Amino acid sequence: MAFTYADLQRWVAEGEGPAMEFKSSVQKSAGESISAFANSYGGFIVFGVDAKKKEFRGLPNSDEESRRLRAILDQCRPDPKPEQAFVRHEGKTFIVLKLEPFPYSHNPCFYDDVCYIRQGTTNLKLVGDSLIDLLKKRALLNFEESRSRASLKDLDYGKVNRLLKARNVEMEGLK
Repeated sequence: MAFTYADLQRWVAEGEGPAMEFKSSVQKSAGESISAFANSYGGFIVFGVDAKKKEFRGLPNSDEESRRLRAILDQCRPDPKPEQAFVRHEGKTFIVLKLEPFPYSHNPCFYDDVCYIRQGTTNLKLVGDSLIDLLKKRALLNFEESRSRASLKDLDYGKVNRLLKARNVEMEGLK
């Protein structure tokens, strides 16, 4: 994965979106974006750019920023396995982090034990019903795992017998 300064310029001109975010430095909030991108469409996070001012500041100490980014990634579970690239231009260094979306058959990505998704240019924290909805949508939480107040007394033994008969299964003891 190799990017150029021209790529950064084009991305900044296009602006942030569901799959693009800019950060002036590596901050703790990068973990929220990593989780959100992994749980949504994937995308790019570019460090060293002030998005509001469209200013290419670069990172003062790219090695230190890269270590800080690694520490944030270590708090993501499961590991999103991003690709990281450095872009250098006129003495300034930028970090580009490319994230692929997690397959729906995998657990979602959590940062600091919290799950996020990307909606437009915003990272949304999922809690309660919204997290349950995501897990159901990914088929990671299903009816077998849902709690029910039903008991064996609630079974319709006539229907169970018809099902077993249709499948040529003989069971003794069913009414």
